[in-house]
Amino acid sequence: MKQSFIFGMLFLYTTAFAQEQLDCSKPDCTYCEINCGWLHLEKLDKKLNQQYQKTKRALTESQQQSLINQQRKWIKERDETCWPKLPEEEMLTANYKLEAIECLSNQTSDRTEQLKHWKPENN
Repeated sequence: MKQSFIFGMLFLYTTAFAQEQLDCSKPDCTYCEINCGWLHLEKLDKKLNQQYQKTKRALTESQQQSLINQQRKWIKERDETCWPKLPEEEMLTANYKLEAIECLSNQTSDRTEQLKHWKPENN
């Protein structure tokens, strides 16, 4: 819980700053890479949420519940994969953040594609 709060607050602060200050076409420092990565992830997350809602609208109520359950499972697995439990000092390093952002971006893109082709019988 503490980890999620720290990263959540960091994400809100850095994305607000990054949107006004950074040229993400050529990030020239680690700090810039991290913030541009967060901005990119924010866009991917928005696409994922749009696809999730589109997929969900096309389903019956029982199929929707199946999708909801699968999505919750996916979120849990994504978080366990992309936010490995490490000592707090390691979690605050730039390398940890960059690896987490890359993992989250890949997982989010993959999930968006899965949802485009989601069929109830697959579950």
